[in-house]
Amino acid sequence: MNAQLQEQPRGRVILDEPAEHYHGRHLNEVNNSGMKVIDTRSPAHFAHWVADPEAGVETPALRFGKALHCAVLEPDRFDADYCVLPAGAPDRPTAAMLNAKNPGASSLARQAWWSDWEAVHGQQIILAAADYERIRGMAESAHRNPVTAGLITAGHREVTLRWEEVVELPDGRMVPMQCKARIDNWLPELAMFVDVKSTADASPDAFGKSVASYRYHVQHCHYGEGAKACDVPLDHFVFLAIESEPPYVCEPYRIDAAAEERGYQLRDRAMQKQAQCLADGRWPGYSDGITIPSLSLPGWAFYG
Repeated sequence: MNAQLQEQPRGRVILDEPAEHYHGRHLNEVNNSGMKVIDTRSPAHFAHWVADPEAGVETPALRFGKALHCAVLEPDRFDADYCVLPAGAPDRPTAAMLNAKNPGASSLARQAWWSDWEAVHGQQIILAAADYERIRGMAESAHRNPVTAGLITAGHREVTLRWEEVVELPDGRMVPMQCKARIDNWLPELAMFVDVKSTADASPDAFGKSVASYRYHVQHCHYGEGAKACDVPLDHFVFLAIESEPPYVCEPYRIDAAAEERGYQLRDRAMQKQAQCLADGRWPGYSDGITIPSLSLPGWAFYG
């Protein structure tokens, strides 16, 4: 009987978790973005990132990335969800215009234009014309590449992995951590995760620097641990690096063993920091000692 028992997965795969639910933040949750904050800034910055609603406001860069992912992975949905204002469109009416008792002809014209526009496009997200064309070009490049096209035309989009890991602190305390990851595209038949990245330069040397700067190797390791916990076979984690300027070259990459080893070191360090803070109930800044640290000048300050 015992010989037939199998270890149950420590996590679960969610194919349809709403984005707003996934992106909720909690002190005991571990994800790639949070690990970057706590490891490159401080626990205090992480606690602020979790608690402050303004910390979650969508930036232009995030809005661009979200639209790019949609155009690359779900082009039909991109056409339905995004639009561009036509050249010469008037500014939106101000609150004063909308509430004026005797609006002028110009104000009425603006209100009428926007009323007609929103009747057709009211549910769509408006992109700047330059961003819209750039995203279109990047998506088309990804679909023209015979290698990358096969990685984005099938699969499961925006798949959530949720699992628990227990972190052991140096003093022996065990801290349960709730982990999560969001996969751009999951190809079960190829045992592959695909992640879309916008970049200024998709050449091997330049994108290798981007991997280090933006900690994509840490993401690789975190998602790999999620696959293990959720009993998801994973043989390949592929980054699609798409240049953001013409000719929008798109290149697929996998990180090597040395990058993976370093990614695990950084992931372990970040999780130790977060687990320690959870166990102690304290979220310090850059220094957590009773002594005052000394500062050194940067090298360039001694020349010129």
